[in-house]
Amino acid sequence: MTAALIALALATLADIITTIIALQRGFVEAAPVMRWIMSWAGSAWWVVKIVFTVVGAWVLVRFIGDPVAVWAFAAGIGLVALWNLRLLVKG
Repeated sequence: MTAALIALALATLADIITTIIALQRGFVEAAPVMRWIMSWAGSAWWVVKIVFTVVGAWVLVRFIGDPVAVWAFAAGIGLVALWNLRLLVKG
C-alpha cells in the first residue's frame, strides 16, 4: 500500500506541476470542476487538489483497502500529467 500511496503523491505532484506550466503558457484547464475550483481558490487551487486527492486516497484505503484501487487512482492522475506534458511538448 505504501508504494501505491507514494505513486499517487508523485502523480499528483506531476499533474500540478504540468498544469501550472500549461496555465503559464496560456492553456486553459479542460476539466470544468477543476476550472471552477481554480476560479474559486485562485492561486491556491493546487492546495484544494491535494486535499481532494488525500480524501480520495483515504476513502480508497479505508473502505476498499485494496492497493490496486490506489494504484488505479495514481494511474489515472498520472495519465492526466502525461496528457499535460504531451500538450506542452506539442506547444
